Amino acid sequence: MDYVKRLREEAKQHRLRAEQLESDQKAAQEELRLQQMTEQERLTAKITGLEAELSASRAETVKANAVARLTGEVADADAAVRLIGDSGADFMNEEGVIDPVKVVEKWPFLKPTDTKPAPINVTNPGGSVADDGQSPLNRESFRKALEAVGPEGSAARVAWVRRNSHRLQD
Repeated sequence: MDYVKRLREEAKQHRLRAEQLESDQKAAQEELRLQQMTEQERLTAKITGLEAELSASRAETVKANAVARLTGEVADADAAVRLIGDSGADFMNEEGVIDPVKVVEKWPFLKPTDTKPAPINVTNPGGSVADDGQSPLNRESFRKALEAVGPEGSAARVAWVRRNSHRLQD
């Protein structure tokens, strides 16, 4: 009997030890899961931050492209982009770029104004603004005045040369 009692007591100790080990193992697994979850949450937060940066960079790129597309086509490209805001799809053409005509239709005050520079007096740059059309011109002054008339080969430029070639001095 003593022998059986001792075996039972020993079995009881082994059961308690096994339960303790099982409990410790579950606690260790839970702690590991929490550590992994914390790592996962940290990585998730990092991914979210990087996605936000990417989104902001893309938005800046889209804005810069829109400003570049509208520059020269509307009076104020920055103002047009701010007005368009998130409704950019409403102003896109078939090619997927912002159509300045649609922007000006919606906001007529963005229509570009004629910004031709005032004529300069090439013989006396510090003098009057208008060229009198009769003063002699040296080669450099003639070239500058010719460039101000229009693009090379244009009818206006050819007509100007015909009208003013007598003014050229060597």
